[in-house]
Amino acid sequence: MNPREIYKRALKDPSFNIDAILPSQYGNIEKMLEKTAEDECISEWKHGMGKVGYEYHIHQQEIGCILQSLLEQGIQGGNPKLIKVYSKKELVDLIQGALRA
Repeated sequence: MNPREIYKRALKDPSFNIDAILPSQYGNIEKMLEKTAEDECISEWKHGMGKVGYEYHIHQQEIGCILQSLLEQGIQGGNPKLIKVYSKKELVDLIQGALRA
């Protein structure tokens, strides 16, 4: 599969219903992470045309690894643009660290 096909497939995976990864959203993120398997990844996509916005999708480990690899190669896509791939552990650590601070 070429990057465009991978991105189209990834954007069809279940969405992670938050506006952005912000402290005001941490409660919603925690609830979603409770339903997310340990080996799943969450991708962050930025919409830049018109009003800037973000969308998040939950992926099985295989597609998450492919997305991470493409991102490391500098291949981000168009609109929306892939900007980050988080493991479940990374998001849990981010939220727990912020809540402790």
